[in-house]
Amino acid sequence: RRVHGGTSINYQGFDLNQSKRKLESERASLRLVEESDAEAIAAIYEHYVKNTTVTWEADPPSADEMRRRIATVTTRFPWLVACELSTGALLGYAYASEYKPRFGYRFSAYCSVYLAPSAVGSGLGTALYAALIAITRAMGLVLLVADVTVPNPPSERLHTRLGFVQRSFVPNVGNKFGQWLAASSFSLQLADPLPDPAAVPPVRPLAEVLAESETRLLLGVPIALRAR
Repeated sequence: RRVHGGTSINYQGFDLNQSKRKLESERASLRLVEESDAEAIAAIYEHYVKNTTVTWEADPPSADEMRRRIATVTTRFPWLVACELSTGALLGYAYASEYKPRFGYRFSAYCSVYLAPSAVGSGLGTALYAALIAITRAMGLVLLVADVTVPNPPSERLHTRLGFVQRSFVPNVGNKFGQWLAASSFSLQLADPLPDPAAVPPVRPLAEVLAESETRLLLGVPIALRAR
């Protein structure tokens, strides 16, 4: 739902621009990823690779490798970035990606979100995810899946707040930094599956959805950030 004037983007009751609760002096906006964002995205991700168990990777990917990943993902799925309006600095990103390569999984996708440490707790993760959810729903996807290394209370709260439901818990599934870690899978039903497989419309091309006015309105709107 979009209300013009006092611009409001709403997803499942979450207003992404609540001026009374956020700092008007700090603003960001969302846009589609560009090839030139690879360096900044790699820098944000490097923090999580080197310092956290949020990701299982041990070696931070280079900017060139991140550029390759962006190119692969954006052939089919949306990749969004959030930038500070005053400086243009990239504060975070979220993207959907292939769930599994086999044909039967074509209506599902993985989703991920990462924020610069300075943006954690600002509400930007909710804004990025809400926009990503809106776009993937418009594409005709039926399910989003997010894998979360446990423990990770902020990520678990974010997914639960946006309607994701925990579907699995696997203890001691991997080891990083000398710790045995668990993993949880969260999923969000974007649409009710149609009982007649023949009536299921194909997933719409990303470019078609991005060209629609509703999607263009979703991106570029200033979002006030919460105090951190």
